Amino acid sequence: MDVLPSSDPFHEQLQRLTESLRMSPGDWTYLAGAAVYTAIMAVLGYLLILYSLRRRSMT
Repeated sequence: MDVLPSSDPFHEQLQRLTESLRMSPGDWTYLAGAAVYTAIMAVLGYLLILYSLRRRSMT
C-alpha cells in the first residue's frame, strides 16, 4: 500500500475490466471508488491552488 496518493489506486481491481471491457456487478464498487477518489483529488488540488494564489496576492 502506498503512503502517497497515486494516479491509479485501483489498478489491480480494474485490470480485468480494462482488458475485457465487460463489467460484473462487483466492478461497479471499484469504478465508483475510482470516481470518488478522482473527485476528491481534484477538489483538494483546486483548494491548494486557490489557497496559494490568495496567499501570493496578499504578500
